[in-house]
Amino acid sequence: MNFLNEKKQCLSKADKSKKQSIDVLIKRLCSVLNRHPDYYTTSSCSGRTVLIEKQGFAKQKARWLYVTHGSPQYRAVKKAVTQPFNGELWFVYEPLILHVACSSMDAAHNLLSVARAQGLKRSGLITFHNRILMEIIGTEHIDAIVGKNGKLLATDDLLKELTVQGRVRHKRNVANIKKLMHAVQDIS
Repeated sequence: MNFLNEKKQCLSKADKSKKQSIDVLIKRLCSVLNRHPDYYTTSSCSGRTVLIEKQGFAKQKARWLYVTHGSPQYRAVKKAVTQPFNGELWFVYEPLILHVACSSMDAAHNLLSVARAQGLKRSGLITFHNRILMEIIGTEHIDAIVGKNGKLLATDDLLKELTVQGRVRHKRNVANIKKLMHAVQDIS
C-alpha cells in the first residue's frame, strides 16, 4: 500500500485511545500535520498529569485514580490520594507525545530538525514494516512515588509542590506544542 492510501485509511479509523478523542491542546497541531502531503499522525497525547496505582510492571495492572490533560489542581490530587490502593501510587506528569508517519526519510529528517529546533530533544525516527515514523516527545516530566501498599508516603506539602511543579511543566509543555505547531506550518 502506498503512503497516500495508508494516510487515508489511518485518518478514517476510529480513535482507539482510552479517552476516545484527540486532546484539545494538540488537535490543531495534528490537523496541520495531517493536511501536509508528507505526514499524518498515528497517535497523540498533549500531555497529562496522572495519579496511577501500579501493581508490578504490567500496564494492564495499572489503575488511574486521577487524570487531567489540563493543569493539575491540588484539591483534586488530594481527593484522589484518599482512595484505597494496594500497589505503588505514583504522581506522574507526562509531556506531549506524537507519532507521525512520514512519506520519506527526507520528510522525516525535515520534521525531526523542526522538532529539535523547538527544544524537543527526545524526538527520533522509527522504521518498521517499510514505514517511517517520527516520535516527538516533550522533555517536561515528573515521576514521584507518593504511596505504597495502601499507605500514603507523601506529605501534604509534597503533594502541593508536585501539583505546582505539574502546573509549571504543563505550562511549558503547552508553549512547546504551540511553538511546534507554528514551526510545522512553515515546512514546505
